[in-house]
Amino acid sequence: MSTDPIFNTMDRRTFMKIMGLTGGSLALNLTGCGNASIETGAEEVNSYVDPEEFAIPGDEVWYASTCRQCPAGCGIHARLREGRVRKLEGNPHSPVNIGRLCMMGQAGLQAHYHPDRLQQPLLRQNGELQAVSWQQAGEKLADIITKKQADNGSGFGLLSGQVSGHLAVLMDALMEPLNLGKRFIYEPLSTATSRAVHQQTLGLNQPVLQLNKAQLVVSFGADFLGPWQSPVHYAAQYGQLREAPRGSLIQVESKMSLTGANADWWLAVKPGTEAWLMLGVAKILSADKTRTDRLSADVLASLDVFDLATVSRHTTVSEQHIQRLASALDSYQPSLIIAGGQAEASSQGSASIAAAVLLNHMLGNFGKTLSGADHASMRQLDTRPASTASIIQLAEALPSLDTLFIIDSNPLYSAPVFLELKQQLAQLKNKVVFSTSANETTAIADLVIPVRSALEDWGTHLPAHASEKTVLQIQQPVMSPLYKDLPGMGDQLLALLKQLDPEVYAQWPNFYSYLRHSLQLMRPAAQQATNEKLVQLPAMMTPPAMNPDSPEQLLPEDEIDRLFWETTLARGVLPLPGQRQKLQINLKPIKPAAPENNTEFPFHLLPTPRLGLYDGRHADLPWLQELPDQLSTVVWDSWAEIHPDTAARLQITEGDVVNVESAQGSLQVKVILFAGMHSDAVAVPLGQGHTVGRYAKDVGVNPFAILSPQYDDSSGELAMYSTRVKILKTSKNEMVVKLAPTDSQHKRRLVRTVSSAQLKPKGG
Repeated sequence: MSTDPIFNTMDRRTFMKIMGLTGGSLALNLTGCGNASIETGAEEVNSYVDPEEFAIPGDEVWYASTCRQCPAGCGIHARLREGRVRKLEGNPHSPVNIGRLCMMGQAGLQAHYHPDRLQQPLLRQNGELQAVSWQQAGEKLADIITKKQADNGSGFGLLSGQVSGHLAVLMDALMEPLNLGKRFIYEPLSTATSRAVHQQTLGLNQPVLQLNKAQLVVSFGADFLGPWQSPVHYAAQYGQLREAPRGSLIQVESKMSLTGANADWWLAVKPGTEAWLMLGVAKILSADKTRTDRLSADVLASLDVFDLATVSRHTTVSEQHIQRLASALDSYQPSLIIAGGQAEASSQGSASIAAAVLLNHMLGNFGKTLSGADHASMRQLDTRPASTASIIQLAEALPSLDTLFIIDSNPLYSAPVFLELKQQLAQLKNKVVFSTSANETTAIADLVIPVRSALEDWGTHLPAHASEKTVLQIQQPVMSPLYKDLPGMGDQLLALLKQLDPEVYAQWPNFYSYLRHSLQLMRPAAQQATNEKLVQLPAMMTPPAMNPDSPEQLLPEDEIDRLFWETTLARGVLPLPGQRQKLQINLKPIKPAAPENNTEFPFHLLPTPRLGLYDGRHADLPWLQELPDQLSTVVWDSWAEIHPDTAARLQITEGDVVNVESAQGSLQVKVILFAGMHSDAVAVPLGQGHTVGRYAKDVGVNPFAILSPQYDDSSGELAMYSTRVKILKTSKNEMVVKLAPTDSQHKRRLVRTVSSAQLKPKGG
């Protein structure tokens, strides 16, 4: 029997569940950690850091935490001087980013210090959002929860972004007293299609990609050096791929990405036909019996329809290039086939992911450049995967709801207009939004609860995408809150749970004490997962007589807990026990649909994300607005990228303003001529077109607004790259603001630009 007083008030299963500790292979010695130190709440704890007590003018202090600028969850180190965070860098202890950090992570500092951060609650009164006291907001929130509890959760819904760790545990716990309500987890750039296909074909939802172990990487639409999955993680692997012996990269996509710009060979493919190209390559490789031995008879027979001429006609890739691609894969081993991004987010996305699995299997890549992940034993902490299908399900469920909580999401900006979310949300009685800043969704809320920034708050996170090591990323406040009254998100959830189930959750005065208690209970299991010491003892506490292998054995249990807690915070990561997942390959015939002609809307719209503004969530950060696009170098604007041959056919020149029109609406935007495009496509980057935000409002256009109701044939995900449009030239021409020089600067040709054909010597 545990000596923990909290554990003794409830059964073991309930206790482990609310602490996020349940799991198939987790063996917790509750007796061994029963004397865990818990904050009593007698002293108010606003932040682990209290700069007034330790800050020395001129000296810097570093704290480990987790970046929350995108779902990847990189580890960070924050540099403080005079009690204020001044700089963010990557945490070398994190296997996600290994000490590196992208520009979005660096801009987390500006999100923290943003002058327009919400500082007090807003309540809709007489049709307008008005500032109210925390007491008024608390009473309103308590009244909503009380009524929902009385209704047994009827009409209640919760929408959030992708979440994991202990915040996910508390969100799950919030739904249980409300009879589970309706839960929606939404990310505009989700990978739900690939997760579903991998589960069907491999028996796990995400294999570990190891670019650094390949001699050749062929990526179909996955911009892994850009905003796909975990860019910093894959950028590190890409660097290792390029080390001697140098590996090669081939990028196949409809619009050149940052990854495509770094490839040895970039190949343009007709949007939505990536599966056809992969299966055409598979057909060529099937001439080698050693490869076909891995395939069942029905899968092998299904490849017969993907003959070279048909595949070339559908994809617009020449037969010579298809054969060259197959030859490269046949020659360089081991290889790695990746599909995602542009290939995944089309109506043929499932077929593309399945075709990539088929190619990897034929080439014998599983076990070499792809493997199963170490599945964390503490299953409740797992990432709750987000999807675009979730926002569609929300739209369908809204007529049956009267109350919706929205956490860390801005669906009024990123949801397609055809879902009519704004009109439907207007009918809801209670729309409660928890946010750090104003956005399109807070503007229509009935109650807005400001929360702390990621650099002021507590949390834990599992990396969104699988890596070779399983760790729990620790998020801790790196400085005292800028606005003392603001609660953390964990504190808000815990307060709601105390109202719903006070007998269980009143044990913890705040989220800090709950989190510390939970992590201390993980110590025995975490120690099994690593050979490194998880209790770092000061030199003064290690006398010569102490056992060098286990010096902590001579210390009191509560002192060990304290040292373990401090060591965990200092490292920023906690290793978790896991079990390596085994691949169970189950391939079936793949039947992608042939591309259709659309004479009314002849072009494919490519709403491309990019590092910086990402899916639009960072548009109110001037640092990222002025960051030049990695390829076009445009700043503070939206634009449409069109192939020069297409532009010539339409008599369009750079700077011309055009209407990009779908069946759902149109965008008016300036044109940039870009050769890294398929001639049947027009690309408009995501991120701009906001209606709220000092630096985001009225800048550029929002491609989400004209997306058509197209879906992946298998997973039901929104097919963002399957909207068809037409391009109509207007009479306007405007200057495109770029960082890179054009033909002249102030009418002086300071920089000369020539094509490769002009540079090539005659006869070369």
